[in-house]
Amino acid sequence: MDSSRSRKIVIFGGLFLGTIALFVTTHVEDLYVSVTAMSFGYAFVMSILGPMWSTAPDIGGKHGAGFVCACMNFIGNIGGIISPILMGVSFQYFQSFTPAIMITAAVTLACAVLFLLLYRVPADRKIVWRRSRSGRTTASAPSAESAVSGTNVREVNGS
Repeated sequence: MDSSRSRKIVIFGGLFLGTIALFVTTHVEDLYVSVTAMSFGYAFVMSILGPMWSTAPDIGGKHGAGFVCACMNFIGNIGGIISPILMGVSFQYFQSFTPAIMITAAVTLACAVLFLLLYRVPADRKIVWRRSRSGRTTASAPSAESAVSGTNVREVNGS
């Protein structure tokens, strides 16, 4: 099995199981069962961190992995800023954490479905491979001597 397909299964599974656990959290009467379900939900969602961060080299390649990591971190920080504010507003409005937990479960499910639909590394790899084989890619960065002399590597080689 391809490593990107394995990541897709693990990440979707963690988010989906986390969604189910958060849904169970709001629908049980026993406090201990509710806390246990929420703990499992957190564990399932956090289980995707390793595979999620390993997708950056798949998406960005050797030279773009840092940029992809930065974008992932930026988007995660936006969620980390907005989520506590929305939890507090939701609690203030509804006088219960149940709607906030249900919204969190819905967002987690949406993330699972979107990841399942949008993470398509093998197809993107084929597109990049086809373009590189047909010669439609941009030339690599010029070497130090061609930058100094002002000539292009292709001009020197006659191609």
